[in-house]
Amino acid sequence: MNELIEYFKKIEARLAALETAQQAKAEDNNEAIQQELEALSEQVSALLTSFTSLQEQLATYQEAQAELESRMDSLESRVEFDIPEEDSFDEDEEPESEPAPEEPEDEEPMLPIAEQEEEDEEPEPAPEPEMPHSVVPKVTDIKKAISLGDRFLFQRELFGGNGELMAKTIVELNKLDSLDEAEDYIAKHFIWDKESSTYELFYNILKRRW
Repeated sequence: MNELIEYFKKIEARLAALETAQQAKAEDNNEAIQQELEALSEQVSALLTSFTSLQEQLATYQEAQAELESRMDSLESRVEFDIPEEDSFDEDEEPESEPAPEEPEDEEPMLPIAEQEEEDEEPEPAPEPEMPHSVVPKVTDIKKAISLGDRFLFQRELFGGNGELMAKTIVELNKLDSLDEAEDYIAKHFIWDKESSTYELFYNILKRRW
């Protein structure tokens, strides 16, 4: 009986020792887990700080890129014109010169001075009256009366660099029946300085249409 009691006491002592060891092990595990959590928390904080810094750098880059694109668009608008393909002007095209008054068919060619002296006996034909400077030949198409240099001038000064708008306006003006209708059309669709030399040049071409 005493041996049995002693045996049970040993068992109780062993169980107590095991329980104590298990509690100590659990405390060690909890401490290790806590340390790992603290380390992870520090890493997460560092990552958040880096992410915030990257966001600020990205915002700064986007602002700089937007400003650069705005400057490039502004520069391109100064040196480029939006000219449609169907109404584009060939740079190699020679400026059209105003047609000279046709010479009468029956006018005789001028003879060299020596031959004229030999033919003094024959009466020379009376010279044809010259066309007054104020009279200019009419045109059936306003576009054909505008030289290459004037096209770029009108497009820049009168149509804000819009070649398509200029081409459309000339087509509409060609359809009108009088200069008065052309003036009404321009007054309705545009606000031009009628005192400018560019407008005066464009208006003089319009007058040749009617």
